[in-house]
Amino acid sequence: MVVSVREGKAYSISSLLPDELMSITVKNVGGEFSSYFCSRHVGDKLRISPAYGDFNPQTERPLVGIAAGCGLSPIWSVLAEF
Repeated sequence: MVVSVREGKAYSISSLLPDELMSITVKNVGGEFSSYFCSRHVGDKLRISPAYGDFNPQTERPLVGIAAGCGLSPIWSVLAEF
């Protein structure tokens, strides 16, 4: 797939770490990637890259988390681990 226009991330991994299968939450915003994801069917295979970025909630200091939209999905799985 060749992407011609930069698109925001309208999808996120939303499964918990011990889950056997990975869940992806997608908001169809009409872009190339979100439309592609939303047109998939049970049993379709996807090639994914490793996670990137930094998020480490393990600290002695109090934390405040703010999330909205598609960003809420991975936060739910992080909170479920506590």
